Amino acid sequence: MHGDDLKTIGRFARLSGASVHALRHYDDVGLLAPAEVDAASGYRRYRADQIQSARLIRALRWMDLPIEGIKQVLDTDNDDDVHVVLTRHRDRLERQRSRLSAQINDVTAFWKEDSQCLPLNPGAGRYRS
Repeated sequence: MHGDDLKTIGRFARLSGASVHALRHYDDVGLLAPAEVDAASGYRRYRADQIQSARLIRALRWMDLPIEGIKQVLDTDNDDDVHVVLTRHRDRLERQRSRLSAQINDVTAFWKEDSQCLPLNPGAGRYRS
C-alpha cells in the first residue's frame, strides 16, 4: 500500500467525525484497526475507505450500543443479524427509559408530598442512609 494514500489519525479524525482518542480506543478494542502503524513512531494511518466504518461506529456509540454489539454489526453482512442486535439494544433502552421515568416520577412525588423531607444537613433528617 502506498503511504501517500493513507490519512494521519488527525486528518482521519476530522474526516470521520471521530476524535483521535476514540480512534485509538476503537483500535484497542478491535473495532477499527488502522491500515498501517509505523513501527518506530507508533503513528496510525487510515485508508479513505475506512471513513464510513468510523462514522458507523460513531453513530452506534452515540446510540450507546455496547462495543460487543458494534462488533456484531460490523462483522455481518446479514441485515437480519443487524436487526436482532439493534432490536435487543432498543429493548434495553426502553427498559432504561421506563426505569428513569419511574425515578423522575418518584422524585417529583417525594418532593411534592413533603418539601421538608430532604434535610439540609445529611443525617439530620428522617431519611438517613
